[in-house]
Amino acid sequence: AMNVDGIYQLQRDDAFAAQFQDSEYQTFVAMPFSNRGGYPERRIRKLLAGVHKQANKLLPSGSKRRFAPLRRVDEITSGTVTITDEIIRQVLSSHFFWGDLTGSNFGVVLETGIALALKPNERVLLYTQDDTHSLHFDLSVTRITAYLETDLVERLAKDLVHAASCFESEADRYIRQLSSQLTVDAIYVLNIYGRLWKDRRKASDIPSLFHSIAAQYMDHFAGANGRIIFTDAVRELLSRRICWTNYQTNTPPGADSYGLHATKLGWRVIEHLWKHDTKMREPENAPTDPNLYTLP
Repeated sequence: AMNVDGIYQLQRDDAFAAQFQDSEYQTFVAMPFSNRGGYPERRIRKLLAGVHKQANKLLPSGSKRRFAPLRRVDEITSGTVTITDEIIRQVLSSHFFWGDLTGSNFGVVLETGIALALKPNERVLLYTQDDTHSLHFDLSVTRITAYLETDLVERLAKDLVHAASCFESEADRYIRQLSSQLTVDAIYVLNIYGRLWKDRRKASDIPSLFHSIAAQYMDHFAGANGRIIFTDAVRELLSRRICWTNYQTNTPPGADSYGLHATKLGWRVIEHLWKHDTKMREPENAPTDPNLYTLP
């Protein structure tokens, strides 16, 4: 039988990892694709192009992220407008979902249902130009904002800033919960990795963690039994997307290179656990994503 809960947990973790990786808030837009029924698609699309600029003006100083331009389905999937696995993945991985339910467009309603199933309600922003009482009863339990073209940008910008605050609070809770579920051995490994970066001599250095290095930092990992403990701890961190293994062949020629690194999510855990140490923070050149990093 399909393990639905297990699949969702995996997707959620990947989505959080992607959201932590982003320096900008990503917003998935679901809206009708034509002027059919009097819907002013071109004018709405033009208005949406400036929403992120207004939202960025409203963000509190010192915010962790800025808003990226809002993206429609066709801008993400090269013109594909059918509900596919890729669209579902994009809905889940984006920080926010904005759906325009004007005209009860079938595709928008379907994508809204997906968003409501996959994301917290605070990060699903639903708008309409219609009377909200005319919407399907399943949607009536959800907050839906009635809008005019004249107030769309201001209303949506304010809602996005509120949603961003909800996301950061949710992320903090997630990190606290994740940190509390780690074994002591896994926490030891994270501590050593953070100290490697803290102790590096040059800003250009790229520290990487191996068992032999862990044993030098902590007797707990010394010897044959220590290697087993280290390996088990690493497997735990890998399974939670907190770390990744950078293994590259023939670097240098005739030999392989490898090492353990923290992901973006991993650094958030490190920063949470050792919040008292200002040097245990993610450096600018830390390799947090296997898709973006190669050995120098």
